[in-house]
Amino acid sequence: MTWTTPLETEDWEADFEGTRRFQLRYFKSFTFREKLQALEDMAEVVELFRRNHPERGAKVGAGGQ
Repeated sequence: MTWTTPLETEDWEADFEGTRRFQLRYFKSFTFREKLQALEDMAEVVELFRRNHPERGAKVGAGGQ
């Protein structure tokens, strides 16, 4: 599975729900090792955002938006 939509596809969905379903299918296609790597990569991004915006990270960690 790739992140691109074939040009001949007529009925692809470009809404939030369609995107969500695609991301779930894409993640489901990963091997166990790839899923672990993806989770580690996502955790690194979260940590990067938390370090760059400590006041926002504190609010999100405390249940804020």
